[in-house]
Order: sequence, then C-alpha cells, then structure tokens
Amino acid sequence: MAQYKIFILLSLLYYLQAIPYGIQVKVLPIYLYDILGYPIGLVTKISLLMSPWIFFKPIAAYGIKSHRASLIAIVTSLLFMGLLHFLLFSIAPASGTDPNLSSIAVIFLFVNCFTVLLDAATDRLAMSAACSFKDLKFLGISNSIQIICYKCGATFGGIVLYTLGYSHIHSLFMLVTVICFASVVVVLTIFPEKSVSRGSPHMSKISTKWFSDVLEMISVNYTLPLIAYVLLYKLGEMGAMTIHPMLLMQNGVPRDTVSLLSSLISISTSLVGSLVGGLICSIHKTTDPIITLLKMLLVFSLMRCLPLCLQFNNITSFYATFLFYCLLPLLGGIVSTLTFTLMMTVSCQVNDRLKAIHYAIISAIEVTGKLIFSSYSGYLNDNFGNTQLYLFFILLTIVAVIPLYQMYRQWCKHVKLE
Repeated sequence: MAQYKIFILLSLLYYLQAIPYGIQVKVLPIYLYDILGYPIGLVTKISLLMSPWIFFKPIAAYGIKSHRASLIAIVTSLLFMGLLHFLLFSIAPASGTDPNLSSIAVIFLFVNCFTVLLDAATDRLAMSAACSFKDLKFLGISNSIQIICYKCGATFGGIVLYTLGYSHIHSLFMLVTVICFASVVVVLTIFPEKSVSRGSPHMSKISTKWFSDVLEMISVNYTLPLIAYVLLYKLGEMGAMTIHPMLLMQNGVPRDTVSLLSSLISISTSLVGSLVGGLICSIHKTTDPIITLLKMLLVFSLMRCLPLCLQFNNITSFYATFLFYCLLPLLGGIVSTLTFTLMMTVSCQVNDRLKAIHYAIISAIEVTGKLIFSSYSGYLNDNFGNTQLYLFFILLTIVAVIPLYQMYRQWCKHVKLE
C-alpha cells in the first residue's frame, strides 16, 4: 500500500512542477511572438529564465537532508508557486495589449527557483523508492509514470489556452494558483510518515566535506560519460524543438494549428513513446538498455532530417507537419525514458547519503542541455539559417552516441570482471 501511495504522490508532484515549464516553453514563446510580435531571437531567450535548474538544483538537493526537510520544501514550494502565479494573474493583460515583460520575467525566475526546490525534494523521494527496489523492471515502470505525469503537466497551459484563446492567458495563471494551493492539502494528506528507503540510516546525514563528496560522485563508474551523453543529447533535441513552431508560423501555418501540434499532438505521441520505453526496460536484461538506447538514438538522429527536409523544400502542408510531430516525439519519448532509467540506475550505485545529490547533478546537466540552444537557437537561426542550424542539431545528436558507446564498453568490462 505504501508503494502505491508514494507513486500517487510522485505523480502529483512531477505533474505540478511541469506546469510552469510547459507555460514557459510551450505557451509564452507563441504568445510573445505571434500575439505581441517580439522577434524570435528575443523569444527564445525566455529559456534563460530556467537557469535556476542548472545552478540551484544541486544546492537544493545538498541542503535537503531528511525526510521531514523534503516535506517542508515541497509545501513551501507549492505555497510560493501559488502566490507567484497570482502575481502573474494580477499583471498579465486581459487582452492582446503589451504586458510588462520585465516584471513577468522576474516573477518567472522566482517561479523556477521554487519549482527547482520542489523537484529536488521530489527526486529525493523518488531515489529512496528506486534504491529500495533496484530491479530494472521497477525502475523502467516508475520512470515511465514520472515522465508521463511530467509531460501531462507540460501540456496543461497549451490545452487551456487552446480552449480559451491566448487573450485569456491571465485566466491560466489564476487556474495554476488554485491548483497549487489545493495541492498543498493533498500533499499533507498522503505524504508518507517516514522515508520509503531501505538504505543506510545515515542517508540523511550529508557530509560537510563537499569537495570530497564531489570527487566521490565523479569517480563512480559511468558518471562522466553519462554527463557527456545527457548534455549532448538534449542540446540537439531541444534546439530543434524550440525553434520549429516559430519556423512553421513564419511559413504561414496558423497559430492555433501550431499550438495544437506542439502541445497536444506532440505530447500525446511522446507519452506513447514513454510507455514503450518503460516496456523495453521491463523486458531486457541489465546491460540491454544501453544497446537499445544506442539504437533508438541513431534512429532518433536520422529522424532529425525530417524538419530539415520540410524547411529546405518549403513544404508546410498540414500532413507533413502532423507526421513530424507524431514520429519525432514518439522516438523522443522512448529515448527519454531509457535515459532517465539509466541515470537512476547509475545514481543507485553511489554512497547512500549522496544518491539524491548525484541524481540531482546529472539532472541539472540534462537541463543544461535543454537550455543552451533553447536560449540561443533564435539568434543562431538569424545568423546561419534554417538548413545549417538543423544540420548542426543533427550532428550534436549523433555525437551523443560516442559517450554512450563508452558507457557500454565500461559496462561490458564490469560484467566480465564479475
């Protein structure tokens, strides 16, 4: 019963922390570019507001030392997220007029800080559960559930504004406010009384020798090539996905169509991919996910040719675009589930008191890959053009195979030694 309870709690928390992410990545770019007329170069820099995911998450994870601290961090984060979204509701325009963009940016920066705190506390609970049940089947299924909930949360803003219209963005902020405050009651009701971890009782005692802790985490097998892989893999993926909706609108595709495709259709097919990824993990042996991930990554890289061909030939038909938003997120969902399962598997090998911090650092690197080209893809597109930019994104995704293959070699050597 406790296992199902923790799954329900994790599902809710991952869903909640994805809502601000979805608003910033899926809603604000279209709102600022198409409604208010801001240039692509400026719009894509919105991703810089998510920089707390890079710098603050490892610090937050290092500071959450106990099960009780996780509860305090979660409740505090939800309360402040609710208050900040209420501020957004109060300053957001009720029509297509130009808002105070600087104020909105500052508020979203603080929203991301509290979302990161929520994520660090949630990851600690997830790592406790994962290290209690170390079989790959459990890890694959649990990561599928978490990724699916996160992606559902990311679609929330897009679906609401597709229904109400982008002139009602202030209503979206009020709805998020109500959800955050209501979730506090739910969390306090179902939060487990004690940690689900069966690990060492010293897991909550974080060493003050932070430098030696960093060296210890880096020395764990597969850590360095895993860091290189998640960074390169996300660089190519997020760079292309960030700029593609605006490129479609540049070529005359209606805003509502782009919003529907980039949110509802894209996320739906990505959810299917996440389920498939979890099934792949549940039916393979311990060493197999790396081989499967390598194969999926190669296919995923080849599929990057599709948006390149669409832009190169200036094909903007609905059917071609629909095909793009079905196939690419499907493969991306498979790779994401396998990647997060791999990250959690590696983190479970770390000393008990450093497991959550190790996972937080790897996650921060993964987010870094999301932000770098998401922030500057518009600037690069203005200076180098669509064709050259997409070729570079494809190259980055293919290069990610190199550290992945290095991990596979290390894994095989480790198996032989055993």
